[in-house]
Amino acid sequence: MDGKGETGPSPVDTLVNALAGCSAVDVVEILTKRRTPPEALYIDAHAERADAIPARMTSARLDFHITGAGIDRENAERAIELAIVKYCSVRNSLDPAIPVEFSLTLNGEAGSVRKAA
Repeated sequence: MDGKGETGPSPVDTLVNALAGCSAVDVVEILTKRRTPPEALYIDAHAERADAIPARMTSARLDFHITGAGIDRENAERAIELAIVKYCSVRNSLDPAIPVEFSLTLNGEAGSVRKAA
C-alpha cells in the first residue's frame, strides 16, 4: 500500500478491493452450489469519497463481469445481492449507510445498475 496511491493502492483502494474480492468469493460459491460455476469472474470496483477530512468512502459500485455456461441472469443477480448484503464480511464491517451498487455483465450482455438492498 501507498498512502498517496502512487506506488501501490491507497488504504481506501485496498478497502474497495477487499469488498470486491470478498463479494466475488461469495458469488462464485453461490453459483457453484447452484451447479452453474462461472468460468471467469472479474469486478471493476469504484468508490466515491467525501470532499472533506477524513475523505471517507461515501458509496461503492461493483461491476461484475461473469462468463459461464448455463448461468441465468436472475440467479446471478440474486447471488450478487446475497453476497453483498448477507455474506460478505467486508461489507458487513462497513457503515450500513454507505450505499453499494452493482451491475452485471453476463456472457458479454450488460445489465442495469442496481442498489444492493
